[in-house]
Amino acid sequence: SPTASKSILHRYIIASSLAKGISKIENISYSDDIIATIEAMKKLGAKIESKDNYLLIDGSKTFDKEYLNNSEIDCNESGSTLRFLFPLSIIKENKILFKGKGKLFKRPLSPYFENFDKYQIKYSHVNENEILLDGELKSGEYEIDGNISSQFITGLLFSLPLLNENSKIIIKGKLESSSYIDITLDCLNKFGIKIINNSYQEFIIEGNQTYKSGNYEVEADYSQVAFF
Repeated sequence: SPTASKSILHRYIIASSLAKGISKIENISYSDDIIATIEAMKKLGAKIESKDNYLLIDGSKTFDKEYLNNSEIDCNESGSTLRFLFPLSIIKENKILFKGKGKLFKRPLSPYFENFDKYQIKYSHVNENEILLDGELKSGEYEIDGNISSQFITGLLFSLPLLNENSKIIIKGKLESSSYIDITLDCLNKFGIKIINNSYQEFIIEGNQTYKSGNYEVEADYSQVAFF
C-alpha cells in the first residue's frame, strides 16, 4: 500500500497533541522527521504511545507548567518540525532550545524573526545548530511573504487560534504553495479549528479556539503511487 502522507501525519500529530483527550491516528509510517515531531510534542507535554501502525495521543498536559522553560526540542534535520513548532512552542511564556543537524539552520527562519521582533520575542543563535527562543507568542497581525516556504504560515495557523485575541496572517505577494496550506486548513478543520481564508491573501483567525480529539486515518500519499 502507498505510504501515508508525511505532510498530513506531521499535522495530525501536532493537532492531536493540542487536543484535550485521546486521539488515535491510524495508517502511519515512521521516518526520522516524523519521530522528531513526536519527540518534540512530548517535550511540550503531550503523551504519545507509538504502535506499529497507529499512534495514541493525549494532549491534556500539553503546555503545563512542568513542561515550560529549559526544555530542548531536537528537530534532527526536519524543517517541518522546526518551522511548525517554532511559534507553537511559545504559546505560553517559554524559554526553549531548538537543536538541529546538517543544514537545518542554514534554511531561513527570518519570516518568524521579523514578526518576533515586532512582538518583543527574543531569539538567539547559541551556535550553528542551536537557537534559543524566549518569550510568548502574541495575537495580532503577522506578515509573511508568499514566495517562501508555506511552513511558516502553517506554524502560525496551528498556533494563533490558541491565543486569547483574534489574529490575522497577511500574505505579501502571491502565495506559491497553496496546496500545503490546504492540507493544513483541512487538518485544522477536522480538529475543530476554524480559519477564514480570504483567497490566500489573508487568513483571519479567531482566538480562544479549542482542538477536539478524535480518531483519524492518514490518507495515502498518492504522489508516491504515481512513481510506481
